Formats: sequence, C-alpha cells, structure tokens
Amino acid sequence: MVITYLKISDIKPYYQNAIAHKDDNLALATEMMRKFGFNQPIVVDEHKVIICGHGRLECAKRLEMIEVPCVVVTGFTEEDKRVYRIVDNIVYKSVSWDWTNLFQEFRELGIAHDLTIPCYQEELIRLLTK
Repeated sequence: MVITYLKISDIKPYYQNAIAHKDDNLALATEMMRKFGFNQPIVVDEHKVIICGHGRLECAKRLEMIEVPCVVVTGFTEEDKRVYRIVDNIVYKSVSWDWTNLFQEFRELGIAHDLTIPCYQEELIRLLTK
C-alpha cells in the first residue's frame, strides 16, 4: 500500500455518500485525531473522489489540516467503488460489542458505563484532551 499526501482542497467527496455523520461523533473522532494523529488514510479513486473516509476528511478540515494521507486505488469500476463504499460502511457500522469487556474498559478509564447516558462521549473527549 502506498500512502500519498493530497491537499484537502483536491479531494472530492462522493456526491451520493450514504452516511450522514453526526456532529457528536465527528467531535469525538476529531479529538481522537488531534491526540493520536491521522492514522487511517482516506481511500480515493484516480480522480481523487472519496471511496471511504468522508468522516476523516471532515475531521481534518476541523483541524485545519492542509493535506491528508490517502491511498489512491485504480482499476475499480464505478460499480466496484459503489459496492466498496456500501460494504465498508455496513461492516464497520454493524459491529457487535462485547459488553462485558467494553464496560470493564470504561470502568478502568473511570467512565460511567451506562450507555443510556449521553455524556459517555463527552467523557471520552475529556480523556482524549487531557
């Protein structure tokens, strides 16, 4: 895999991106990126249209980055790109949590682990910004 740095202004969001990123999720992802860096490249096609990574691009804009790491894939048909976008989002959005392990992680981090309380994301942001 070859990582290429592209200017944010040259990257084009896919016009039919099917994922609507919530602002609170973007805020959390932005803080994670601020603390740990940009560790997952955006995947774009040969025309610099995003295949996956719309949320990462938005975080980079919030951080006022000039360029971001990208993987440029070539040889995909338009159908391949569409399928890739959908499957990539389905796979990562359809995870199953091991609640015991997740709650143990939360306890060890000092986070209230009642997921019905919306502040757990604020607690994660607090940990990322310390």
